[in-house]
Amino acid sequence: MIHKDARFHEVLTRSAGPVLLLAILAFHGWSLMRYPSPFVDEAWVGARAWSFLATGQAFGALDNGVFDQFEGYWTFFPFLPTVFFAGGMRWFAQPSLLGIRMVSFGSGLLLLGAIYLIARSVGGVRCGKLSVLIASLSLAFQYSSHLGRYDIFTATLGFWGLALHFVNGSRNLWVSLLSGLFIGLAFETHAHGAIYIPVILTLYLYQFRWGSFRERHFWSMLLGLSVGLLVYLELHVLPSPRGFLAFNQVVYSPTHTPPLLTFSPSIMVDGLADLLRLLSETHLIALLFVPLLFWDLSTSDEPDLRRIPVMVISLALAHALLIRTKLLYYAILITPAIDVSLAVFLLRLFEKHWTRRGVHTIARAFVTAVMLVSPARILGLAASNGSMNLDQVQSRLSQEILPGDTLMGSQTYWFGLYDNAYLSWENLIYFKRMNEGSDLEAAFKAFRPDVLILDQHWQEYISDVVTGEVYFQSLRLSRSEFDRFLAGMDAELLTTIDDQQYGPILVYRLHW
Repeated sequence: MIHKDARFHEVLTRSAGPVLLLAILAFHGWSLMRYPSPFVDEAWVGARAWSFLATGQAFGALDNGVFDQFEGYWTFFPFLPTVFFAGGMRWFAQPSLLGIRMVSFGSGLLLLGAIYLIARSVGGVRCGKLSVLIASLSLAFQYSSHLGRYDIFTATLGFWGLALHFVNGSRNLWVSLLSGLFIGLAFETHAHGAIYIPVILTLYLYQFRWGSFRERHFWSMLLGLSVGLLVYLELHVLPSPRGFLAFNQVVYSPTHTPPLLTFSPSIMVDGLADLLRLLSETHLIALLFVPLLFWDLSTSDEPDLRRIPVMVISLALAHALLIRTKLLYYAILITPAIDVSLAVFLLRLFEKHWTRRGVHTIARAFVTAVMLVSPARILGLAASNGSMNLDQVQSRLSQEILPGDTLMGSQTYWFGLYDNAYLSWENLIYFKRMNEGSDLEAAFKAFRPDVLILDQHWQEYISDVVTGEVYFQSLRLSRSEFDRFLAGMDAELLTTIDDQQYGPILVYRLHW
């Protein structure tokens, strides 16, 4: 009887992995196009991928207007993710949101593989599978692995770099080389990949202290890291250093300057507070138990387990000090480490021999909350089909657009209107930054759009209020200037589209 029970347990353990993978594929396959709703950045990315198929350059139709005024403009945007997104687009006859979202989810699956390796290296197979389950049900993973942006690639490369370090018990030089290379390449996919550099260095110093500098595998890791960073320099900086610096000064400096480089203590403190706010949005339940986890692991006599809080703390500090704007899609750069921590904590919690039954009851209630609250929340968010809303809006918009019209609005609608010249409204901001002292009317005259598509997203950035987050302020257009321009142009309101996700959308025709 005992033998049969053991065999049943063994079969159950072996089948858990495939069942978990199938469940992840089914759940995310169902919700891939439902949540999140199509977002403006996906059109930026999609346009670059679509153009890459024709030109081999990571520069899209939506980038025209201001970006193409810089020397070497076609070299500034991430290359590796664009190649993969273009691969997803290749299967479709026209620009497809599904094409780029499939690629993002594929990268997300690879990220789950890295999470599994890290967790298994410190807690065994059960810990690895539990980590994957927790991560796959998290809001951060649901959001970023479905969104056609670069962040999921950055997290995947960064955590694979960390995973190879965790599993490299034999200190193989080639594994160390790949570990550093992946982290270096993470920087190519997004500059925020820089957060993994101090983390890998901290893990080495924790494990080997100053003896790290005498370890050959440490130098092998640094070699791989250097090669990855040299790839970035070769692709983006060396073709036109002057254009690269000018472009980043105009486009990214106001919103992406790392808090650490501002040398402002208040901004650095705000960075930490903003990170806590971001994590409370995506991982509130887990965040409440992180202090207990760290206390538990600090008393452990297993050095491998103590590397987990070292990873989490160093990642948190790097995220707080190197990433200025804490938007939801940047959470994935750190949350996998928290997911591993939570899995380690839960397994250790159940393995302890508690003297009081109440402790086990609380533990089970906590596990139930983690396993049920997260998917229930995601199911609620995915209840409405965001991509269906976009299709309906684009169909309505196309009825008001004439062949040859130049359009200006939120980038999102480019997928359905790509046959027309389409300008992002953000060109107005970048034009004013490049031409100091110019007003909004001068910016509009520089582009002369025929049709304005004024949706809820764009409206949020038209305001005379001068307070708020850095990101909002950097893209703010004056409401009084905007209304004065429309009145002066005698703009014709073609239609108003009421939509739960994007509306109300005001469509104006300008008569130049």
